[in-house]
Amino acid sequence: MLANHKYFHWFYFHKRKQHLFNLSSGLFIWLFLGLTRPFGINNNNFEAYIYLLFSLLLFAALWIMISYLFDFVFSPRARKDHAFDLRIFGLKILFMIHIYLIIRGVSCDWECIDFLEYLELWLACLLMVGFCYLTFSLYARYLYFHSMIGKKEVADGSIELIGEGKDSLILSISEIISLKADDNYVDIVTTRGKETLRSSLSALEDQLQAYSQFIRIHRSYMINFHFVEDYPKKDTILLRQNEEILELSVSKKYQNQVDQLFTYPK
Repeated sequence: MLANHKYFHWFYFHKRKQHLFNLSSGLFIWLFLGLTRPFGINNNNFEAYIYLLFSLLLFAALWIMISYLFDFVFSPRARKDHAFDLRIFGLKILFMIHIYLIIRGVSCDWECIDFLEYLELWLACLLMVGFCYLTFSLYARYLYFHSMIGKKEVADGSIELIGEGKDSLILSISEIISLKADDNYVDIVTTRGKETLRSSLSALEDQLQAYSQFIRIHRSYMINFHFVEDYPKKDTILLRQNEEILELSVSKKYQNQVDQLFTYPK
């Protein structure tokens, strides 16, 4: 399961379930350490036990913050590389352990840190986070296969776009003109009219990545290249949408991708 972690990647990055994993793994870290570490404390020393639980709660919170930080930095690459999430995962654990050791070492003038505790901390974190990773991967795999089984049969030239929950739409590829993000929904304009699907634009972009005519031009817009009327300047594109011509902005993030499809005067 750890060697083939496509399903973790699919659920974590593409289904945007980072909150579920980060918070649950942080909670598990706190509960696991809270139940195992106190056995080294005198039962009568209640204050020391409370202090330990509080420090472990901060440790769990540290894992959550580091996890979100790495997601923010590496998410663009991780979304495209199924093998990259395991490397990010290892970096998170490495970073978290050493930050925790530095904080604890400074607080006790490094008298409470030794090599044995360093190894114990590595073992505990790998076991705890690995357990959450495995559980999460099994759950993601179940949902992945369930979504595949639940897909309806579609005619040639059509696609079933899967939204959140049980929402889905079967549309002809050649009829889709544009997709526009609107809060938690995406408005899909076709030659027949407009459809709305509860989903993120990034999730639908992943489902359409096999069709090269669909290009992302903005955080909120994705268009069908076949309906482009003109590309008069670098930051503007004209889209033929049924009876009207729309002037849409091309953000700097996607300009290179659009430039590859057009030539424009320098």
